[in-house]
Amino acid sequence: YPAEQNRKDWFNLGGFSKVQPYYTRILEIYAMRNDPKPFIRSYFNMLASLLNEETLWFWEHFNNTGAWNKTHETGYFLQATRFMLAMERGNELWLAPSVPRYWFKDGQAIRVENLLTQFGTVSYHIRSRVAQGAIDAEVLLSDVPEPFTICLRLPHPEGKRIRQAKVNGQPHNDFTEDCVMFPAKAGKTTVRVSF
Repeated sequence: YPAEQNRKDWFNLGGFSKVQPYYTRILEIYAMRNDPKPFIRSYFNMLASLLNEETLWFWEHFNNTGAWNKTHETGYFLQATRFMLAMERGNELWLAPSVPRYWFKDGQAIRVENLLTQFGTVSYHIRSRVAQGAIDAEVLLSDVPEPFTICLRLPHPEGKRIRQAKVNGQPHNDFTEDCVMFPAKAGKTTVRVSF
């Protein structure tokens, strides 16, 4: 993959390793740095470069070469998708940490069921109501054997900042421009953010 060609078409050919993209683990680094934009760009570049459109399995190398139906590439794609939906960071469980902003357009929903984490099994459902200025979420934890914090990322599709948050219907002040942090508890927790 000549450097000349890479420089000429940097947007389509950049952001990931060309030979075997899933071996570089760049997605994991972006996820650990809480850097969703390059994570999403690399996630979809890698996927598009290796996916066989006829059978939906992965090639080993960029440009449809190498081994077919490659176990490592399939496994790391699933791991990268997991990084997009949930990630443990010390004593925190991040939910939707690298989900694309456009998945939060009005009327869109994200549902994750029975995801295994180091903190136990978690399910969550996010529903965008940004036309009314809000995003609603429910988080369901089967068990909380030890205290930990949930960081739920709810970004506005146009980049507006969260102005107000409610957890279980009560005003909540622990939030950033696109995340709400709250102590984990067994059962269902509801979250609503307003912009």
